[in-house]
Amino acid sequence: AGQDIQAQGQHSSSSLADSPPVLLGEISSLSLDKKELSSQLQYQIGQARKQLTEQEASAEESERRHEAAMEERNRALEDMRLQLENMERQLKASKAFVEEQMTEREQEREEHQK
Repeated sequence: AGQDIQAQGQHSSSSLADSPPVLLGEISSLSLDKKELSSQLQYQIGQARKQLTEQEASAEESERRHEAAMEERNRALEDMRLQLENMERQLKASKAFVEEQMTEREQEREEHQK
């Protein structure tokens, strides 16, 4: 069995020595395949980076729009709060005026009845 392996090893060595053009062709073919795969990989990496950049830009734009909407909502809420406070003051003043008028009318009625 050992002699068979040696014989195969010698046969392989002699085959390699006998066929350099075949090996060179295979090496050349493998080199071209490697370059092509490398080129494809670089292209895919470039596309992935481009897509990532676009997604990041889209996410940033969405965040800016969301923040702007939140600021607008907060301004609207503050405006409504101020309007409500103003209306409450007006209502309080109106109630006080009506109470005062009612008291005056009541006094006038009492004086008129005397």
